[in-house]
Amino acid sequence: VLLSAAMLHVRVSKVLPRGRGFSSAPSRLLVGLSKRDLEGSQLAVRRAVRIAPEKAVIRAVFVNQPIQNLILSSIMDPTDMAPQVRDFLSKEGQQLQELQDSTVQAIHQKAKEAAEDERDVLGKEVDLIFETREADHPKTELVHVAAQWSPEYVLVGPGKDGRGRMGEFLLSALYETTVVVVRDGIKRR
Repeated sequence: VLLSAAMLHVRVSKVLPRGRGFSSAPSRLLVGLSKRDLEGSQLAVRRAVRIAPEKAVIRAVFVNQPIQNLILSSIMDPTDMAPQVRDFLSKEGQQLQELQDSTVQAIHQKAKEAAEDERDVLGKEVDLIFETREADHPKTELVHVAAQWSPEYVLVGPGKDGRGRMGEFLLSALYETTVVVVRDGIKRR
């Protein structure tokens, strides 16, 4: 028990913000949105609004993987394709891009509704920013956004069925930032 308490202390002290509190500047909270864990994303946005002080800025980021990479990742040598295959993939790619765009809009809409509902219930004045970034690796892109923006908190959902690894990855990659995995919707089995 003593060993686990010591390990917990080291792990927690690594992610606590140093010297940055809610004093004068508005707080910054970053929320990672996921299409695989839409419910968890909504819970994370709600929690961000709940823990944010007045005048805080909450930035919700969805990292979208480029559709071309998703299509071409299964082809061994894309330069070896016949023109008919290229035409087919071009048409399919366009349809998939449209589907992906509508999915992104739906994710933002659901998260925005959840955040605005929570904000209205609590009567808080917080700024909400929703954005989409393109990257091959969503985890590393979220770390990149956090490194550039320096939020005090990064919040994410627990992943599909509570088995996601995003929180664990962020905890190992981010320093001087508190990482919160919102597990409110998880039911014990």
